[in-house]
Amino acid sequence: MPLKTALSLKAFVPVLLCFSLLAATGHAQTTPARLTPGDTVRQFYRLLREKKYVDAFRLHVCAPAVEKLTPEESAEFEEEFARIAGGIPEKIDIGGESIIGNDATVFVKIPVGKSAEGVVQTISVPVNLILSDEKWIIGDRDTQSLAQFHKSKFFALSQSGVFSVMIDNEEKAGKAVNVLIEIEQFFARNHRGQYGTLQELVADKANTRSDLGQMLEQLEDGAYFGYRIEIELTENRKGFVIHATPQQHNIDGRYSYFADLDGAKYRNYGGVKLEKTTPGIKPLLETPSTTTTTVRTKSNLP
Repeated sequence: MPLKTALSLKAFVPVLLCFSLLAATGHAQTTPARLTPGDTVRQFYRLLREKKYVDAFRLHVCAPAVEKLTPEESAEFEEEFARIAGGIPEKIDIGGESIIGNDATVFVKIPVGKSAEGVVQTISVPVNLILSDEKWIIGDRDTQSLAQFHKSKFFALSQSGVFSVMIDNEEKAGKAVNVLIEIEQFFARNHRGQYGTLQELVADKANTRSDLGQMLEQLEDGAYFGYRIEIELTENRKGFVIHATPQQHNIDGRYSYFADLDGAKYRNYGGVKLEKTTPGIKPLLETPSTTTTTVRTKSNLP
């Protein structure tokens, strides 16, 4: 759920990937055996330093976006790639790696300055990788999904701030779903145990807490920050289901949300409504965009 994606290519690159996500571009050299996660990171940085951006991106989740770039589009990002490559240290020290199933983390030692005695000081930065098509690539699955969906438009959308807005929408929709559970329970206490439709909740907003009433005012037509929110009641009105789905999948939001008295759940489900039995849904303990990464945060490259 994620990188904020903001005004330039570097804005969609996570701090966690440090040099990686930002600089990527891709064509790859065929290797007889699968690279380890650590070797993948080393090769990725080396290719960037050598300005072999297309080769480097083959080792990154954004490969689908780069493969579809026209020569004109590639030239547009060439200067930014070159600037980033210039900030990569000549030597990349790997402090270790961890592999859990199809996910891996490589710990890269990054120089951050010198002490008063002139000793180089470093920090350990985790670089996340996933196993995809039997090889390790840098990044996360959410960003890979966006790159596969938008292809050559991915970088332009990132620069224009579309993904930043998308993630904000997801956070707002996730919070709204949880708040609506609370509002439904408040409504039922005042209506003989019966829950209300979205329209009834909105009409009753004066009888709720002021902060909840303010949110309900924005939900009057069911549209809420790029999402469509609906409430379905059981026949006896003793139960309810809340749906929140993005109006444009991978533009307004990635995640669909489902909630009932047992709580809220979410999943990236192609913009389709979730049901209680939808496979792979996860509890909405926190908004998913706070746990995803790549299109959200800003690189700390010089």
